[in-house]
Amino acid sequence: NQKLKGELQSFEADGDMLKSALINAQRMGENVIREANQKAEEIIHRANLRGDDIIRDANVKDSTWLRYK
Repeated sequence: NQKLKGELQSFEADGDMLKSALINAQRMGENVIREANQKAEEIIHRANLRGDDIIRDANVKDSTWLRYK
């Protein structure tokens, strides 16, 4: 009977460790997703700014070209 109680406690401890490991893995996964989304937003923002610069430069060159045409 004592041996069974010891085994049960061991299984319960293993279950608690597994539960904790799964919770930690889930949190880490959520952090990775959040950081990836933030990085993606930063990249998109910079790309939009760069696109605006390119369009502005093209408009300036186009208006300059039209003046000399």
